[in-house]
Amino acid sequence: MKKLIAIISLCSIPVINGRVLAFQPFTVPEGNKAFVAGSAEPSIDFCAKGKLLIFTGNCVLPKTSAFKDSISRKACADVTASLISGLGALYPRAQISAIPASDPEVVYGKLMNPGVLGFFLVGEGNPKGGMMLGEDGKILYPSQDACVSKLDVFGGFISHSKYSPDSPAPSGLRRRMLSRMELVAGGARSPAGSWPRLCGPTVSLVYPTRTFAGRMKEDVKKLMNELMERKRAQALKALETICGSCDQYVKTDYPLAALCPPRSDVCKIKRIMPGSEKLIMDNYCLVLHPDYAPPTTAAGAE
Repeated sequence: MKKLIAIISLCSIPVINGRVLAFQPFTVPEGNKAFVAGSAEPSIDFCAKGKLLIFTGNCVLPKTSAFKDSISRKACADVTASLISGLGALYPRAQISAIPASDPEVVYGKLMNPGVLGFFLVGEGNPKGGMMLGEDGKILYPSQDACVSKLDVFGGFISHSKYSPDSPAPSGLRRRMLSRMELVAGGARSPAGSWPRLCGPTVSLVYPTRTFAGRMKEDVKKLMNELMERKRAQALKALETICGSCDQYVKTDYPLAALCPPRSDVCKIKRIMPGSEKLIMDNYCLVLHPDYAPPTTAAGAE
């Protein structure tokens, strides 16, 4: 647990306890990217249009396997469903696809398409960070060539997803033991040749050990909670810009006027409260992407 907390603390946006957040300085950078004040690392743009890909490999181990409790059809289905639900809330404008994976080249091909915001591997893994794709023995291994897009997130819901053929899991982590996962910021300190090291996603979930089928759904929630805290922090920064321009928004009836007096008390309270969170989350993206506004309102706000 101490190791996990230390890893999370490295993230570019600090985890904020509770759901009531105070204002922090915010500026709208060029290129529709939000950056953390004082940091060179870009934050995740949860308003982006793009693709989130969920690849499912082999989900059934032989009954005679000593590690048969590491994965199951139910675990794969639960993880996939939880990812689709959680990512849909985090990325309302992104396309989320769940794809059965049977050929490594097909997976690499999809990852090499533009606009991939993140990807997830779900199924049986091996000590070299590979995902088993079926009974014919095909294995999906980390590949530098597949790291074309700047990734927000990687989820390695397979055993030993922290590792790679260049840096296999140590023998001590291959035996039967309590499963544990890690949340990793960036990938510079990850093992050589691993997905986090090769692709450098802003946030990764990896397993140094084997997975445990009965707990994987809870691990998805931990990743989604980490991402949601980052999204709330991003929205909070955007609020200062919104509230500073309320007179203009109200005058032109721009969509962001929904957050301004007299229609809302969000800018008076200067907090993200449970009752106002959906209103804020549904509208703050217009600060990062003014082009998302309907043409008539976008013109009126100029």
